[in-house]
Amino acid sequence: MMYDGPEVSSLYWPNPDGNVFRNGRTNYTSSRIYVLDEMGRFLSSDRMSFKASDMGFGVKRKLTMDYDGNLRLYSLNHSTGLWNISWEALSEQYKVHGLCGKLGICIYTPEPKCSRPPGYERFNVAVGTTRGLAYLHHECLEWVIHCDVRPENILLDNGFEPKIEDFGLVKLSRRGGLGSGEFSRVPGTKGYMAPEWAMNLPITAKVDAYSYGVAVLEMVRGIWLSNWVGGDGEEQEAELTRFVRLVKRKIQCGEDNWIEDTLDPRLKGKFSRQQQSK
Repeated sequence: MMYDGPEVSSLYWPNPDGNVFRNGRTNYTSSRIYVLDEMGRFLSSDRMSFKASDMGFGVKRKLTMDYDGNLRLYSLNHSTGLWNISWEALSEQYKVHGLCGKLGICIYTPEPKCSRPPGYERFNVAVGTTRGLAYLHHECLEWVIHCDVRPENILLDNGFEPKIEDFGLVKLSRRGGLGSGEFSRVPGTKGYMAPEWAMNLPITAKVDAYSYGVAVLEMVRGIWLSNWVGGDGEEQEAELTRFVRLVKRKIQCGEDNWIEDTLDPRLKGKFSRQQQSK
């Protein structure tokens, strides 16, 4: 079982520190059988095993190799419609590729641990990216529509100043005129694409605004909302749809803590309520 990213790769199963025989394998074949049963137990023919923290029947689960290279088991919370982590291969993020994952910093004080930017730094990243998009949309000689705004295309420097990159799908629009050309295919990334693409509507800067809105919500929540969930006969829907439905229900019910409940719990209260409500 392997994470093969654009820059680094990691092998989770079999154990990369063990030799062929220690891992219960032979030089002739490396295949093994595994099963994730209804109780939330992972068992394999080479004796690798683990259990979900909420082990029991009646829980829908999924095993996912996440964007940060960590292998995690998720359990669906039927009351909220959100996926919660019930097991992860590496609980200490600094051990994943020797990194701390996206937006993570490894701190050695005194022991190594991961730190994510607190709320105000995420807010500054969001504001800085908004300014960059505003420049592309309104201040360039030819207005630029990026068409593929997503977290992977927003880079941060050492001071967490955002830089928008990857303009391979750019659409140019002259001031007061139509676009400079048509697309031969629908561009963008699934989960971040605005409805205009599917409905064959005019493409304006609003498609970037939609994509960036998804990215901001992911930054706020601390998880991928662009993923699609469902299965076992259920119709697939975006994690974003479930998240928005949950937040809308909390607001309509007049819950005062709806902001705290929708933020990344790893912030541990280190955020400005005024900033987040914006």
